[in-house]
Amino acid sequence: MTYDFEYESATGKKLIFSIASGYIVSSISGLTSQNVTFQTSTGLRNVGAKVEPQVVEANRLSVSGTLKGPATDKRRRMLQTIVPQERGTITIDGKYKLDVYPQKTPDIERYLSDPQFNFILYAPFPYW
Repeated sequence: MTYDFEYESATGKKLIFSIASGYIVSSISGLTSQNVTFQTSTGLRNVGAKVEPQVVEANRLSVSGTLKGPATDKRRRMLQTIVPQERGTITIDGKYKLDVYPQKTPDIERYLSDPQFNFILYAPFPYW
């Protein structure tokens, strides 16, 4: 399965991840899961537990894929767009947006054609 989405950096640089663009994403882990932390308490003679404050944790999206075809220009463009300490926004289906920060910038194989890549995005508020 492939994923189509757009990444836009805070400076306006964009990458479109799709088969047509040659930036093919084969997997995104953490895209739909949400981790929630909370504490529980029980009182004397109570049945069950009372849930105390709940916190939705930040999420990490691990993205993997292939730069299809000649990779030199695609590699350079990806490394210039997904950069450290710069917020980005991913948009899926043109309507679901999520603010992210690169936690691990793209790691791209050094092959001239069809190299694999991976990177990690950190979503501090992981709601679409």
